[in-house]
Amino acid sequence: MRRDGYSAYSKESRWQNFPSAAIAWRVSKESFMENSTVVSDLKVRASYGRTGNTSIGAYQTQNILQPYTTIFGDALAIGYAPRKEYPGNLKWEKTDQMDVGIDAALLNNKLRITADYYYKRTRDLLNRVQLPTSFGYEESLRNVGEISNRGIEIGIDATAIENKDWKWTLGGNISFNRNRVEKLYEGQDIVGPNIFTGNINDYVNILREGEAVFAFYGFKEIGYTDNGLIKYEDKNNDGSINALDKRIIGNPNPDFIYALNSVTRFKNFELTLFFQGSQGNEIFNVNKAANLDMGFGLNQPID
Repeated sequence: MRRDGYSAYSKESRWQNFPSAAIAWRVSKESFMENSTVVSDLKVRASYGRTGNTSIGAYQTQNILQPYTTIFGDALAIGYAPRKEYPGNLKWEKTDQMDVGIDAALLNNKLRITADYYYKRTRDLLNRVQLPTSFGYEESLRNVGEISNRGIEIGIDATAIENKDWKWTLGGNISFNRNRVEKLYEGQDIVGPNIFTGNINDYVNILREGEAVFAFYGFKEIGYTDNGLIKYEDKNNDGSINALDKRIIGNPNPDFIYALNSVTRFKNFELTLFFQGSQGNEIFNVNKAANLDMGFGLNQPID
């Protein structure tokens, strides 16, 4: 158990308790495993811990004045005004994580396997919220809700060759993670920052209850007009295309990520190869948005 304080949070919420615990069972040390010719080592483990987020800047809870300049007549006037960010009443963002795993070494440690299942729940999530223009501020950092992550991680390493001069080891890992927005303040959507490029001046990500974290949000394209303009689906059939026709259009989070490695040693020489990648995630094509902008007189696609 530890107790941390962070002065960037509101005065009444600066201190927080962070418990943790772990337990493991070395199965291979039990009497019924002592004579195994296959299992060299086997351990089952479980852990729990809570962590806090300290990646916020100072003065987020205070109304700060900053200098501005303007012209009055032929004179330059200098003054002070509140910054564009409204101070929030902030408390710790906390993440509770539970992990259950197994470590195994087989065939005299030539084959090593690890496998983990984890579940993480983040509460009092910190995120910037856009404010109405009439409020007098543009945005505010707030505790807005809860998100969850659950997944499986598997890793395998094998020694394929080992003698006086040569050693060759191969390894790989794969992980599957699924995240979800569990709860938002008053159930209200939170949009990501605007993207300014080409013909886009809009947000493309959203936090919405029940959806993946920062899912892509926008209009569904259904083709092109004869003039090369993009046609969008009229979701509510009201005869016009507006914000009410937006929908979840993609998930930026991968189905899984993976890595492969190979290490070959010959006497004092070593060759290492490493590959990694992700699969199944959508990507927002900013290049296409910029290059197909009619404002620059560029070529437009047609059916």
